[in-house]
Amino acid sequence: MNKHRQFDALKVTEDFWRERIAAASIITHPTAKGDVAEVAWRDLLSKYLPDRYKVSCGFVVSADNQRSHQIDAIVYDNTYTPLFFGEHGLSCVPAEAVYAVFEIKQEVNAKHIRYASKQASSVRDLRRTSGMYTVDGELRTAKAHFPIIAGLMAHKISGRQWNRQVQVLNALQSENVLGTLDIVITAKNGSVDYFESGFPETNPTINSNKGGLMLGVLRLIRALQIQGTVPAVDWNDWISHLES
Repeated sequence: MNKHRQFDALKVTEDFWRERIAAASIITHPTAKGDVAEVAWRDLLSKYLPDRYKVSCGFVVSADNQRSHQIDAIVYDNTYTPLFFGEHGLSCVPAEAVYAVFEIKQEVNAKHIRYASKQASSVRDLRRTSGMYTVDGELRTAKAHFPIIAGLMAHKISGRQWNRQVQVLNALQSENVLGTLDIVITAKNGSVDYFESGFPETNPTINSNKGGLMLGVLRLIRALQIQGTVPAVDWNDWISHLES
């Protein structure tokens, strides 16, 4: 009985978010349509990601005064790393704090996949510092950085099958390694991800059945969980650039 209740709850959740994201597609003004869709997807992530994460649009910045392109959804550390600007829904997030970045579109097609790839590259190309930290009074050496997750979120795919989209996603592995996309989630057609196969494999996990939206979100949460905690920032590095 409890099992059936659990799946009923997931179905209701799936239907709710599918309808909310689909609502943006009926807006005729392109800027307003994009804004409504972006807010819906960020709200979805904020609702289900644990409190250790926060979601915002904005820029990712580095200690040496470099920044990314503007990113639609940045998933970042909400515990150890401060924002340098966080007003009116737009944030400047230190590169060390970033767990994942997403581009948000109405449709998944080759053009939008490659655009999301360029957005991801602009983040992954930034230098991230890592400093020593203390646990239970013991000084620990700096941790290595984990790969930043990158993806695309949209209302639907172009066409009926994921074949074309997967071909483009696979091609990114040789075209732009920094721009590889780990996951694509849609409200209407489910999701595709490389969390289990990894790169350079070309056989992603496809969840195109009913419930694929929330399956994609849950698989993202699991991937974030596996990442662990962001390394400590080397604030001496940031200070030296400010003083120079």
